[in-house]
Amino acid sequence: MSNPMSTHPREQKKMVQSVLDLLLHVLAAPQSSVAHLRALGGSLQSLMKFGVELFIEITGDSLQHWVRVLLTLMNSVSLSVRSIATDFVVSLLGGIFDVHGNIDDISLVFLTLIPEVAAREMALYGVSGLVKSMEDLETSVWPLRRALADIEEANPLDDDRVDPQLSPILSVFCRACQAGIDGVLIELRLLGDKCSIVGVNVAMKSREAYFFDADEESLFEVANFFLPETGPLQRLRWLLTLKNLHESKGQWVEAAETLMLCARTISDAIPHLRNAWRPSRFELWRDNRRSIWLTTIGKNSEYADHGNAQVVDFADKFLEPPGIFFPPGP
Repeated sequence: MSNPMSTHPREQKKMVQSVLDLLLHVLAAPQSSVAHLRALGGSLQSLMKFGVELFIEITGDSLQHWVRVLLTLMNSVSLSVRSIATDFVVSLLGGIFDVHGNIDDISLVFLTLIPEVAAREMALYGVSGLVKSMEDLETSVWPLRRALADIEEANPLDDDRVDPQLSPILSVFCRACQAGIDGVLIELRLLGDKCSIVGVNVAMKSREAYFFDADEESLFEVANFFLPETGPLQRLRWLLTLKNLHESKGQWVEAAETLMLCARTISDAIPHLRNAWRPSRFELWRDNRRSIWLTTIGKNSEYADHGNAQVVDFADKFLEPPGIFFPPGP
């Protein structure tokens, strides 16, 4: 018997959109590991049933919110939740590559949002009283790093979702994501004694502890991932952080060279400004009326002013740092 929905594509799209919107709401809320597992399983089944093309078409601008939620779940302390979230990302990236022959657009979304997600995870740990030092911040995003390493290790020989030509692209993508997480930690370290997570001062290591570091390489790697034609603001953001890092070490020649790269980025980007992509805000992380559970964030904190508003403000500074980005449009 034929599927009656196949003759009514408009109704089918409405149904798919309703299913995906519901799943996104469930995944964005704090749940037990079992609930997240079931919701992720349903999401993965929907992706496979409806296909990547329809999934991308239906989600539209909400695709970036799916990326936020997936990255958050990839940082889950539950191995089972982290594994199935990673599995979803591999299926999504593999499907997009099969259809379009590249993952450039979705990679731009992931790399733009990963600083916000990492900063939000740190802030949530902060309002829970679990962050006292830089080591605590590094620990708070360890599960996400492990999940990215699992994606990089996806082998086309035993995973038919990964095309042999996609494998090296995934390696570059995952290394850039790791470098983005490094970048957040570097920006916090550059604050020195002024570094605080939602009002809680963070104990810093001495500068000598980072003498043999790879901070410059990480910042340059994530900056180079963004092209002036499609991600000029993101590229500028990381180049300016690299410039600040050089200045903090007294490397004035390198700082000047980095400013030259910034100027070149602006020059190259001007003809393509209409193609530049900027993220929107995720209302399910911000609007207490749509997500009643947001009022519980920081409820048990010893500080009265530690809540979701402070978490959002902190994360926003890493999504689009003030002084680099103009306020987003409506």
